[in-house]
Amino acid sequence: MAYLLLYVDDIILTASSDELRKSIISLLSLEFAMKDLGHLSYFLGINVTRHASGLFLSQRIKYIEMDIHFVRGKVARGQVRVLHVPSCYQIADIFTKGLPLVLFEDFRDSLSIQRPPASTAGVC
Repeated sequence: MAYLLLYVDDIILTASSDELRKSIISLLSLEFAMKDLGHLSYFLGINVTRHASGLFLSQRIKYIEMDIHFVRGKVARGQVRVLHVPSCYQIADIFTKGLPLVLFEDFRDSLSIQRPPASTAGVC
């Protein structure tokens, strides 16, 4: 059994045996210019990690992971300090979480977001 995933000019191929996989690659190579990039690690926004029991797929964002490594390096070199930020100061929560009304209004006010004029309220 084999699975082939094709997206534009990228191909992911997996097979039940190494022999079958090599046979399919050989046949595809007769028709298409191909390059084997090795084990799959990232494809279409999905991070792929190999484990003894199979593949683990996650949607951790590639660029955020790079930023984490960049920041981690700066922390290790003492160029940046990571400090705890109490939840009452985490204004981004207004976009990502359901908040108690008082905290929501406090965050909204700190962002200078005003209620729409009555003449446009409810108009789409």
